[in-house]
Amino acid sequence: MARTDELLDARAIRDIHAFLSKLHQGDEFSDSVHSIAQALVDILGFTGACVNFADGDEFVASSVAGHEVHQSLLGHRTSADSWHERELVSEPWHGLCLVRDPRSVTDVSFVPVQRPADLLGEEGSWGAVTMLIVMMRSAGGELIGVITVEGAVGSRLPSRAECALLEIFASGVALVLDRQVIHDRLLRERDRLRDSEERFRLAFDGAPIGMCMVRIDPGQVFVVDTNQAFADMFSSSEDSLRQRPFSSLIHPDDRRTYPDEMRALFTNSHMTTEKRYLRDDGTSFWGLLHAAMVPDRHGGRGALVQIVDITRTKDAVRTLDHLARHDPLTGLANRTELRSRLERSVAMARGSGQPGAVLFIDLDAFKQVNDRYGHATGDEVLSVIAGRVRKAVRSGDIVGRVGGDEFVVVAHPLPAVDAERMADRITGSLKLPIPIGAVHAHVTASIGLVEVDGLTEAQEVLRRADAAMYRAKRRPAGLAYAVDRA
Repeated sequence: MARTDELLDARAIRDIHAFLSKLHQGDEFSDSVHSIAQALVDILGFTGACVNFADGDEFVASSVAGHEVHQSLLGHRTSADSWHERELVSEPWHGLCLVRDPRSVTDVSFVPVQRPADLLGEEGSWGAVTMLIVMMRSAGGELIGVITVEGAVGSRLPSRAECALLEIFASGVALVLDRQVIHDRLLRERDRLRDSEERFRLAFDGAPIGMCMVRIDPGQVFVVDTNQAFADMFSSSEDSLRQRPFSSLIHPDDRRTYPDEMRALFTNSHMTTEKRYLRDDGTSFWGLLHAAMVPDRHGGRGALVQIVDITRTKDAVRTLDHLARHDPLTGLANRTELRSRLERSVAMARGSGQPGAVLFIDLDAFKQVNDRYGHATGDEVLSVIAGRVRKAVRSGDIVGRVGGDEFVVVAHPLPAVDAERMADRITGSLKLPIPIGAVHAHVTASIGLVEVDGLTEAQEVLRRADAAMYRAKRRPAGLAYAVDRA
């Protein structure tokens, strides 16, 4: 069976995605802070975690998880300079900061004295005082938080994939924290607006986040003022943006929900939403918008709007979602995604009466390829096979990899006679030599074919296809597939 050197834990990916989504959608960030460190322990398997948030020139340990020593850190304050010093003495570890001996920095108060101080750990392993640090920064580059994690003494340090998951987790937390900090700042400044116009103007103009003031007229919302960060975000100028309809800044495909969002703003006096926006140069970006109602200078209706560019976070979420549903070696659907599509096919067959088909493909004696050429070549062969199967099916059909050398095709709608033609195309394409460097690998496949008519549940359909595939393996040469109509 082929192997990959570094396979991301699909369950951890899904759990991180779910946790960040819940954290992102929460009304009060403070109510969820306590769960962040525990999520690091539960999802990524660290033995201890501490999440520190900026409070002036200090950082406060606001969320801790792990053994009793970690619990004692809750509320502990550490200077910002101390964290910068740790960053300087750290060594890089897959893009993160690894500090083998935190005692080497000036401020040692953060290191609990209860732990053994003489166990620094061997190369590539956790020591008693080893910590992995992730710096959380705002959209403007300001250090707003620090996450530290620890592992069991003597166990291996996190792999590149595990560090990537930790970094994505930290980025998601930083985005929510940054949004909350800006939101709180906006609300404070809004409350002081009547008494301190000048103070608001300074905060507005100097904010690193894109901000604008809008005037709300019957049937339309117009931009009346922006700061420089907002103009830069839209590749425009402050003068060019003034008096422009706010809806013109929104990507055309995302304008449908705009009226509902305006009604929510009028009803609740504030509103938060995510959508795509258009720059003047024609490019687009994902933005997190928060708007709060404020009266304009003439007593009319207006709103203070701030937008944070979350394009990178959206890309990371899409990557997580893709990894959670696809095989990392071949890019095909994994078992979870395949099951979902098969259940959809069963439902469509039940509702429309049009049958579909499932083809269970097993490579014959693929172990010999691995044994003869090595697993790296075996992985390349599997990737080529995945591409050939994709080309042999229709564009709307789904191909998945459910085992080392097992593939499944779900096609709907597809009559039985067409399904058999598809099986012929697949076996024909797989019989061709597969050139990998100087090697020409030869593989054949056995296919079990089941008709999906909506009367049999997805799990049973897959079981029958698997059984038909094993019957195909026992057939005479030249008969590469067997049919079992569900």
